[in-house]
Amino acid sequence: MARRIAVPNDLSVDARKATLKVSGAAAPFPQTELWRLDKRRYILETLAKGSVGAEIGVFRGHFADVILDTVKPSHFYMIDPWTLLGDWFGWGNGKYVSNGALTTRMAKDEACLRAANHPGTQTTVIEGFFPDCAPLIDHKLDWAYLDASHGFQETLAELRALARLVKRDGAILGDDWRPDPTSHQHGVFRAVQKFVAETNWQIVTCGPAGQWMIKRKARRG
Repeated sequence: MARRIAVPNDLSVDARKATLKVSGAAAPFPQTELWRLDKRRYILETLAKGSVGAEIGVFRGHFADVILDTVKPSHFYMIDPWTLLGDWFGWGNGKYVSNGALTTRMAKDEACLRAANHPGTQTTVIEGFFPDCAPLIDHKLDWAYLDASHGFQETLAELRALARLVKRDGAILGDDWRPDPTSHQHGVFRAVQKFVAETNWQIVTCGPAGQWMIKRKARRG
């Protein structure tokens, strides 16, 4: 069952850094993904400082850290199923899960620690499956960053749910724009294309570093 999780604001900055260092040593994050974080930053630079947003699919919180640093939202929702998946992510034993060393609890704890490094933002951490946990979001959103299931039907359902949560002039953006049909993340591309074809949303950015953004079309008259 979905639940809110407290951000550990009782730890000192040094204690948070030390804990993240130990966790990172036990389950290293791929260097290629760390390099890609900064390449993804550009998509955030059009978002208003002090806005209200969400990241769906937080994992270890590395990109949430970039979002918090770049956008400096007034309120930020971090949403991921984490331990509701079990002890492990079930993605095999590749580098992304540190050859099986990374547990869902470790990823959740890291994400919460990274959120605590940004005390200027009120962050609500929700452990739950989206869109089932959507009722725990108390604000209308200026934007939402989607990096979750990557399956076609699942992503389409996520987009439809986010459209109900995002303000009229808001944006939905995300990762893993893969036009190549052989990519295992191609479902995101297909879902966004179908979603904009059946709604009044349109693609405004897509491609570089796998990023994409959609917004509602301007009203006529």
